[in-house]
Amino acid sequence: MDLKNLAIPTAVMRAGMSIGEFLRECVKSDVPGLPFANEQGEIVGRISIRHCFKECCIPHFMIDTAHLLGDEIEAVNIPHIDARRLLDEPVERYLLSDFPHATPTHHLSKGSPLWSSSTAPTSSSSRMATTAAS
Repeated sequence: MDLKNLAIPTAVMRAGMSIGEFLRECVKSDVPGLPFANEQGEIVGRISIRHCFKECCIPHFMIDTAHLLGDEIEAVNIPHIDARRLLDEPVERYLLSDFPHATPTHHLSKGSPLWSSSTAPTSSSSRMATTAAS
């Protein structure tokens, strides 16, 4: 199986782009997150919808106990967010720089341990190199 056949072409987020642009591209491509590139065009992280909303919509003191809420949160007083302010915020504020990734030359079977682990590696490129070498 070739990884290129499974990939979904998307835009790449860059410094200065807004959360509104990010969300539009996620909806357009039907994906939960997008890669983030530095000034040299290298992919250095990702932006995810889940992480954005976790950071801006759920108070930090509730994160660890969110699983106790279940599907019903009507009784919880979550602060109102200013949607326009959020949509105008730069995407780099929500950058996740520690993420598993593979290049088009990697075989899916060699990259699968990255996605099956419950935590992201501390150095994804070194873990990928180790995985690809085995």
